[in-house]
Amino acid sequence: MASPTRPAPTRPSPPARQVWIDLVRGLCVLLVIAHHATSLVDQAGWEVPRALFAFDDAVGAFRMPMLMALSGLVVPRSLGRAPGAFFRGTWRRLGWPYVLWSVVTLVCVGDLSLSSVLRIPVFSPTHLWYLWLLGLLCCLAWLVSRLRAAVGAPALLLPILAVVALLSSTVVPDVHRLPRFAFLSAFFFGGWWWAERRQFRVSCRRRGVAVGMGLAAALAVLAEGVLGWRTRYESAFAWGPAGLFVALAITGPTWKAARSRAGGRVVEALGGLGRQSIVFYVTHLSVMVLLLRVADPVRAPIVQIGCFVVPLPVGVLFVMLRRFRGGDALFVWPRQSRSPVGRRWTQRRVTSAGGK
Repeated sequence: MASPTRPAPTRPSPPARQVWIDLVRGLCVLLVIAHHATSLVDQAGWEVPRALFAFDDAVGAFRMPMLMALSGLVVPRSLGRAPGAFFRGTWRRLGWPYVLWSVVTLVCVGDLSLSSVLRIPVFSPTHLWYLWLLGLLCCLAWLVSRLRAAVGAPALLLPILAVVALLSSTVVPDVHRLPRFAFLSAFFFGGWWWAERRQFRVSCRRRGVAVGMGLAAALAVLAEGVLGWRTRYESAFAWGPAGLFVALAITGPTWKAARSRAGGRVVEALGGLGRQSIVFYVTHLSVMVLLLRVADPVRAPIVQIGCFVVPLPVGVLFVMLRRFRGGDALFVWPRQSRSPVGRRWTQRRVTSAGGK
């Protein structure tokens, strides 16, 4: 009598998404869209209210550092994969949309020259430099994790790397956004270190003190930005976004959705924007440029408002297109699926092996 077939191995379920990460990421992407809308309208020679500039300067110290710290916070989920799977995933979710939408952006701004295209893999010529830097840091994180496992690096290696990156941002030459890249790398390593520190528990009193100090630091830097201090990508003010990240990382896992219907819808929309942040991030600038180009002869105030608003419904349309394979390929490199013949051949091999 043939022995029963072995049950197919099951993959462990992926860790549940943390709602607070999606909410914070969605809010940061909204701030990025607002920043580019303000900048483009101003560059086009249109009058922009001073209040918008003041708001943009105030939150400028927090947008990208928070996004980078959140990326570092979730990078350990990918580091456990095999090298091939890790680098394929990095290319699929970061490299491919970066290359594709860099070309699209260059077309929209009218700068599709050979020199600009050749710069895409080296130094980003568009607003998508964040994806370029994040892909580079993910590859560096994989290398650091392998070195740590091989030589038994100390647990403080990640905060040391964060401090070194922060200090280097003050001395590296100001070319190709190098100071900015070094500054943001510090937040990436800091978020990665925080993810590994989750196993340590502290008392409620200490958590309360840490949250209070973090929020106080963030409010201080926010106020300095309002007063006209240059706080964006400045190492002297890094304690502001760092404090905000610590406060959110401590309290975020305990957040609950708003109970009111209106509040629940806002939370759901913001969380959805965070989950689909890649769509809104890569598409919004092209939409703004095209809108300003079409409406330039009109010079109506409604067009200025449209630069803030129109990229959002356009992004929603692209999200809906992701339900189809071709639409999803605009933002993620398609997976290579085996042919039905290959799948049947693999299934026969598993079945025959189980019957031996």
